[in-house]
Amino acid sequence: MEEGNNPFEITKFDRTHTSKQVLDGFVALADSLGFRILGLTFSPVKGPEGNIEFLGHLSLADVSGIRPDTAAVVEQAHRTLDKGE
Repeated sequence: MEEGNNPFEITKFDRTHTSKQVLDGFVALADSLGFRILGLTFSPVKGPEGNIEFLGHLSLADVSGIRPDTAAVVEQAHRTLDKGE
């Protein structure tokens, strides 16, 4: 079957879109629970199933947090870790 013709194939767009949705949900949940986000990045190695894992640095202290650019974090993760696919 030619690439792109498999209806069950998960494309890079799908993975990127899903990762961003998950991170957006994480950011919203953290905010709703009163956490400050101090940092958001990705693990430099893929998980055991080949998935990209993201790392958040949270605090309940009364400090300034960031509003992470989830699209940029996901794009950088895929650009770095999807080489050779």
